[in-house]
Amino acid sequence: MNLTVLSNGKVEEVVLGLVKEIKETSIIFLVRGEETVIHESIDTLKHVKEIVEDRPTTLIPVHMEQRKVLLDVTVPENQLMSELQGME
Repeated sequence: MNLTVLSNGKVEEVVLGLVKEIKETSIIFLVRGEETVIHESIDTLKHVKEIVEDRPTTLIPVHMEQRKVLLDVTVPENQLMSELQGME
């Protein structure tokens, strides 16, 4: 699923990925049914690990062009409702 989000005051295009595995310097996501490896900082890896430990099926925003995880995002409410209605 593609989403337009706000991150640090900028509009960004992301996809939602399911964490498959967290390694020493990277995270393996399932995005659109395919494995995607994103290399991240130790702080981001720890944060994602905490999220996944609490909620294993949480979808994490991934900026595919920049190949990075975006954790501090806001999804415009009207787009979220549109995306959810399209899933029915």
